Parts: sequence; C-alpha cells; structure tokens
Amino acid sequence: MKILTHALAVFLTGAVVLWLVLSRFPAVMEHEAVMDLIHISQAVEKSLDDLSSSLERQVSAFGAAVAEDRNFAMKLIVENDTSASEVTGIAGRYMEPMGFDVLEISTPGDLVLSWGHFPARAGELNGGSDALIGGRPLCVVENIKGKDVLTLQAGSSVRFAEQTFHCSGGVIVDEELLRRLTPRNGVRVILRRGTNVIGLEGVETISDVENNRIIVNDETFPASSVTLPSAGLEEPLELIVIMDKPVKFSPLELL
Repeated sequence: MKILTHALAVFLTGAVVLWLVLSRFPAVMEHEAVMDLIHISQAVEKSLDDLSSSLERQVSAFGAAVAEDRNFAMKLIVENDTSASEVTGIAGRYMEPMGFDVLEISTPGDLVLSWGHFPARAGELNGGSDALIGGRPLCVVENIKGKDVLTLQAGSSVRFAEQTFHCSGGVIVDEELLRRLTPRNGVRVILRRGTNVIGLEGVETISDVENNRIIVNDETFPASSVTLPSAGLEEPLELIVIMDKPVKFSPLELL
C-alpha cells in the first residue's frame, strides 16, 4: 500500500511539474515567435524602402533622359506638336529597359504627353500623377489595357526650355512583388485592400492584426502590419507580415 501511495505521489508530482512546464511553453514560444517576427518585419520594411528609393532614382533618371532628348524637345517645345511620335512614344521606349511596369510624362495639369503602355493615351487627363510629385512613392491605381491595376509609383519634376513637366513610374503590386519583399522561407508578405487579400490563398476569414497576432480561418498566427501610403483609394492598404505556422497558446494544444 505504501509503495502504491508513493508511486501515486510521484506520478502526481510529475504530472504537476509537466503541466507547469507545458504551461510555460506557449508564452516562451510566442515570445520567440514575436522576436523573430520583429526582425523579419524590419527586413521587409527595409526591402520596401530600398524599392521606393530605387523607383525614385529611376524616375529621376528618366526625367533627365527626357530633358536631353533633342527630338522630344524639338517637337514639343519648338513645333508644339504634342501628337508627334517623338513625344508620345518616349515613355514606351524607356519603360521596360528601365525596369518599369508603368511610366508616364505629363504637364503639371495632369495632361498626359506620353504613356508607356499606350501612346494614343497622350492628351488625356490623368488625375493621379500630381500627387506623386514632391513626396515618397505612393500606391495608386492605373488603368492598364482596360483593367484597374494597383501600382507603387514614384514621381519627379523635370524642367527644361523654361517649362516644367512631371514624370511618374513604378511597378505593379502583385504576388510577384510580395515574394520579392519576403526575406526567407517560413514567412509570407501579404497585402490586404478592404476585403481583398493578395499573397495568401484560401482565405475565408481574416481578422485585424492585434498584439502581433492575426486570425486566419480560425487559426492564430504571429503577424505584424504597416499601412502603405496611397492616393485616390477608398480602402486603406495594409502590408502584413505573417508567419507560416500558427502559434499554440494552451498546454492542451501542445499534447
């Protein structure tokens, strides 16, 4: 009887110790996941900042190339021929070689002089390009071949022949771009625009990011988010860094 009692006491003591140890595991695991998430989020923000700076440099370089193009200046400034191919086609010549998905030069009043995808768009009004001048790159919607496409664009002004023109250009915000921003395996970078989610398949329900957590399809994941600057959009753009594996928060889930 004493042996049985002793064995039972040892078992209960071991069970209590095991429960106490397991009860600490979720907190430890969550802390490690959050610390890892912080470093990953910093890397994503650095990549996004590098991309924005690169777009700014490339748009400025495009503006400098336009200012030095004698044929462009002759047709636009001297002959005042805005329909000449030397004017309307200049963005198309530079768009792909400079790594842009969209590229445009316009007047300060948003009158398009040249648009990379469709030279015949010259002469139309583009209400978004002025917002890109004088600040950091913004997310804006471009209508490309009849389809509204989300883009990240930078803008700059160029002055020549005593006139000022606006240049804007950037890249399409899609799953390929989000993969470029993803620093390593085991993490995803996704974009939420209203109820739409880019970069994560099979999303039926998704919560807001709170306390470094997000709930996707009833599972909790470590996550962080940053609001992307935009112009002309009704819904905010939220860039979310989410770990691939859900975090367990109770000892029972660990068993």
